Amino acid sequence: MSMKWLFLLLPNLLFLACCSLQNSSAQSVDHKAIEYKFPVLSGPYLGQALVGDTPELFAYDIISHSAGLGHARDIAITPDGQEIYFSSNNENHTQSRIYVTKIVNGVWTEPAPVPFASDASLKYGEPFLSSDGSKMYFVSVRPIGSRSDYNIWYVERVGDDWGEPKEIGLPINSEFNEFFPSVTASGTIYFTRTIPSDGTYIFRSKLLNGEYSEPEKLGPEINATNDQYNAFIAPDESYIIVPNGQRGDSFGGSDYYICFRNDNDGWEGSFNLGDQVNSRFSREWSASVSPDGEYLFFMSDRGPTDPGRSKIFWINAAFLSKLNPND
Repeated sequence: MSMKWLFLLLPNLLFLACCSLQNSSAQSVDHKAIEYKFPVLSGPYLGQALVGDTPELFAYDIISHSAGLGHARDIAITPDGQEIYFSSNNENHTQSRIYVTKIVNGVWTEPAPVPFASDASLKYGEPFLSSDGSKMYFVSVRPIGSRSDYNIWYVERVGDDWGEPKEIGLPINSEFNEFFPSVTASGTIYFTRTIPSDGTYIFRSKLLNGEYSEPEKLGPEINATNDQYNAFIAPDESYIIVPNGQRGDSFGGSDYYICFRNDNDGWEGSFNLGDQVNSRFSREWSASVSPDGEYLFFMSDRGPTDPGRSKIFWINAAFLSKLNPND
């Protein structure tokens, strides 16, 4: 191109460049001006339409936005349905917080970290509420003496808030990692313990005269391999939902299974919850049932929304009893 033509085109090129910069600047300003406005929500379960026999995402936009689009999991609901707790890990799972949303003046508040778990580097997660709502159990790497492994902690209800965290102590917490507390109405606690060079198993400790008994490793119906974890126990101890990562009938990485307790304090069956709940995706390891027994909540990283990111799903829980061979 000759210098003459370049000289003639130069004003047009400068004009186009300026227009482009102006448009870019305007788009940037408009984008920054967009602020998230938490919706007005009322009614049970964050005002969500009640789910049926097909699993659906539970309040995805509300929970995931509030948790900074982290990996959402571990939902717990107070007996009166007025408060919902959940936990969320960041992208590389180095931080975790417990969040709460509650009904105030008839509407749900925007989820926010619970005050006692504000330091995400201490990896707060896996909240579980006692049947009467007076205690919340959870896990954390909060230091205990010179140890900073995963242990089970709890807080007690103080008015509309919670007291200071207390570690549950021996014989439940140990030199190993303990996870996922789940407690019956009578106080018996089920939890996960990882034993190095052995595996990860479900243990049970009964509350007798105010003291926890020495934890017992549960039998092969529940601990079918060396890789099960995060078991949810029904309040009446009638069934247990156990994620397992090495079963031959798995749909994917880890699947949810259910066992039923018999009259001899043993367990019968170990039934895969099926492809309505389980999928080919790998992250399926946190389940709970609503206090009224109506809905099963479970974590999964299936699609179609953000496949690979763990999210909370829910489904009507009526199908669980149909798996019981004694009914």
